[in-house]
Amino acid sequence: MAFLRQRQSLKSFASLAFLVFLPVSCQSVWEDPAQQKRRSQLLATKLDYAQSQIDSGHPETALRTLRPLLEQHPDNTAVINLLGITHLALDNSTLAAKYFYRAYARDQKVPFGLNLSAALIALGKYRRSRTILRKLLNSTGYNLKERIYHNVALSYERESNHRRALYFYRRALQENPAYYLSSLRMARILKKLNRLSQSIQSYQKAFASCTSCYEAVHELAIIYMHQSNFTSAVNVLSRFLSGSKISGADRSQAQKLLRVVRKGTRI
Repeated sequence: MAFLRQRQSLKSFASLAFLVFLPVSCQSVWEDPAQQKRRSQLLATKLDYAQSQIDSGHPETALRTLRPLLEQHPDNTAVINLLGITHLALDNSTLAAKYFYRAYARDQKVPFGLNLSAALIALGKYRRSRTILRKLLNSTGYNLKERIYHNVALSYERESNHRRALYFYRRALQENPAYYLSSLRMARILKKLNRLSQSIQSYQKAFASCTSCYEAVHELAIIYMHQSNFTSAVNVLSRFLSGSKISGADRSQAQKLLRVVRKGTRI
């Protein structure tokens, strides 16, 4: 659920989508190779367009593009998988799971299974999600296992099993110490458990992993403000605002919070 990009329209889902664009499914009759190449290129173009609409926060437009594609290519797992992602973006986890099941049944690639696990977690089917994720962990040839461990951890976190969640977030970070989402969610759990020193360290690690991501910066600044540590709050917000790749909305929010901090206001 192109390669592992976080999408604005999927912020309510902690796991990342991994898209695998596959060629047009094999035809039942012989087709001229040049014609087949043109069909594949046309399909790839339409899939790219649908994905760009999801990325820009317009999944309803993507849906209008993908529905006729599915009629034309009912067995193409790229189309099926992207329909699942579209429905996740539309907050329809039930339909998303249906399409992910369909893609995974046809081609048991790790990305399709990972997407399915995300939809199942969104539906509260945590054990079923972990059954799939355990199978994925035994897969060979997939070098981004932090994604799998993260979803396992998330399933435990949703069950309020903080001990197991922290264990698997740490496993994810062992695989990839710069994996932002696991650092962020670890920080939140540690804060909930009132382990503030460890929580701050995890927030700092999350910020170091993604200097254009505002969530970790905002939550870390709030902790500092509650501690009346306004200097640290100013520093982390200023470092964030010095970045050139942050969104306009995040910049505006950070500037607003910075003004509050500089007044020495305790939230």
